[in-house]
Amino acid sequence: MDYYVMTQELAPAGTLHHLIQSEVGLPEEVVKRCAMQISRALDFMHEKGLVHRDLKPDNVLLMDKDCHQIKLGDFGLTQAVGSLVGSMSHIIPYMSPELCDLRDGEYLILFPGIDTWAFGVLLFVILTGYFPWRRAIHADKMYRDYVSWQSSPSHFPPPVVWREFTPEAITMLSQLLTQDPTSRHSVLSVLNYLNFPWKADVYEDGVTDGEQFQVVNVPGEEETTPCAAIEENNPVFMVLEEHFTLTLGSEVEI
Repeated sequence: MDYYVMTQELAPAGTLHHLIQSEVGLPEEVVKRCAMQISRALDFMHEKGLVHRDLKPDNVLLMDKDCHQIKLGDFGLTQAVGSLVGSMSHIIPYMSPELCDLRDGEYLILFPGIDTWAFGVLLFVILTGYFPWRRAIHADKMYRDYVSWQSSPSHFPPPVVWREFTPEAITMLSQLLTQDPTSRHSVLSVLNYLNFPWKADVYEDGVTDGEQFQVVNVPGEEETTPCAAIEENNPVFMVLEEHFTLTLGSEVEI
């Protein structure tokens, strides 16, 4: 035999990216199936001393449309824990604040918490259909509001984009999206919340059922809309307030 044949496993249902409906997200039961499988895939990598570094819906492969079996893919940016990572040429919403803060010539020691943060953002995206912020930096108002809310002793009231979650879901996401990298919980921590509801019921009058707070819509005033909504067509685009578009299907360049 004088030649080789390379084959790859087929993901007939495409990627998780294709399922997300703009400003709606996915059904909660589907999100939970994804959360369980992705968390275990990431934990397996972390146990092997590896960090994925590029977790996003485009890199989650589907064996079926209902996400009963999914697989994590695209390991082009994967590196060993302890490797030095420099600043990126551009910032995407899944990047952790410690990565976003890197300047030219600065390096970060790679650790699993980078994947943990991206996992938290991914769960937010597939639950809601939009991003919690554009970039995890202080100049981003949505991110700044999140940090201020998390720093408040009472954590009340949450920013607008967080009001459709139950208290349990907020706790779960907050544990993944902790500012202090050393305080982030393991990706497997989401398994503790699978038996709790994640999305609150919101009625037309603005009152959120099952929460310890309520949202009241003031007539004549527009509520702040999510800073980044996922378009239905492929590739996914993030529409920024400045009418700038960033293709999320593109690779992160070093």
